[in-house]
Amino acid sequence: MVVHGVKVITDIPFPLRLPEEGDYYDNVYLDSRIPDDISKSITCGSGLYQAHGRRVFLYSDRLLKGCETEQPFCYEVEDTLRFYWRHGEKSIHYQLLQKGNPDRLAFWFIHLLLPFWLTLENRGDFLHGGAVKIKGKGILFLAPSMGGKSTLTDYFLRQGHILLSDDKIPIAHDENHAYLYGAHPYHRPYRRFEELGYLAENFAAERVAIHHAYFLERSDKEEIRIDEIKGFEKFHTLETQYLFPFSWMNRRRLECLGALSKQIRLFRIRRPWNMEHIPEVYDEILQQVKEVKD
Repeated sequence: MVVHGVKVITDIPFPLRLPEEGDYYDNVYLDSRIPDDISKSITCGSGLYQAHGRRVFLYSDRLLKGCETEQPFCYEVEDTLRFYWRHGEKSIHYQLLQKGNPDRLAFWFIHLLLPFWLTLENRGDFLHGGAVKIKGKGILFLAPSMGGKSTLTDYFLRQGHILLSDDKIPIAHDENHAYLYGAHPYHRPYRRFEELGYLAENFAAERVAIHHAYFLERSDKEEIRIDEIKGFEKFHTLETQYLFPFSWMNRRRLECLGALSKQIRLFRIRRPWNMEHIPEVYDEILQQVKEVKD
């Protein structure tokens, strides 16, 4: 299967409709055979965050101040799953715990573990947002948490546009450009624990050049206003949407955000906070996509 721009080769059939083919820039192996030397070498760790009603922990054989070649890691979802790997290798091993099952394995691996692993392994970067194709162009929707990006993405899908990503946008770079990749064909405009959402039939597992992005802001006024964000504010706005900003990876993060800032145009949309105005926002974005040149 191809998800987040990665070809995943696994020994378990995921209970989801995921693309078998598509554009990808890397590959990873996922299996249940945990090497003894990895699990036995894990000695310390701490809590990462609370997600979907469960605590998540990260363990290793040393205090987490960075990553070294062959360093072992264990990502544990409370009572549900453990994922093991060694830094620099392309194999991830999973273990189902008492509350684990194939559905939860698929959710946690696709929605949280794989983006986390790709970032930690210096293989990719992720922005928090939605992405669709409009007239063949990759367009990003960014916003603070609960800021309306999934709702707007959902409206574009209902108008027949192609989904590229919802919630986590995979970014990869070559020598000259940053590209986004189709993440997976599930979309979650609602908030339910441990669900990827509903299947979007119109999805593309492909590499797309990023044309420009919209940062959504709430407004108390009735009018819809679009302004371009430039300079340091542009960089800072993109920075707020960068996922997994590990402190020892600041250089990589800054290089990614610097490349994005130079490549794309970023616009702020101030709009009323109600569903009635979404068609107007949609029309404004379509018109601007026609007008903005590459």
